[in-house]
Amino acid sequence: MSIAMSTNMEHLAHASARAARRQGYLAGLFATYLEAERINADDLRRFLGCSEVDYFRLSLCRVVAQPSAQDLEKLAEYVGADLGALAQVIRRVEALEFLRQAGGARGHSTLLAARERED
Repeated sequence: MSIAMSTNMEHLAHASARAARRQGYLAGLFATYLEAERINADDLRRFLGCSEVDYFRLSLCRVVAQPSAQDLEKLAEYVGADLGALAQVIRRVEALEFLRQAGGARGHSTLLAARERED
């Protein structure tokens, strides 16, 4: 990797880390997914089927709430990511956020364990 490419990658990584702390960027959505799935960014990048540079470029994209199929297609095409994988990641995080909000509204955790009934 050339020095210029290395510097560019460092800038993209730094920008992605900053974007992860702000609402509306895929970087934040990816961070939630990484935590929930207990994987690292390289695992997610491979799942999405894109290069490291393209992963960072994708993470810097804005994402709307409940993106349409056309929105997802545009994002996937932008970096050559696998559309199905990207949709799966986004839908998983949307479901997690919904469950967190629903749990907060009820005042208790949504993570419940099944128990055998004692008769």
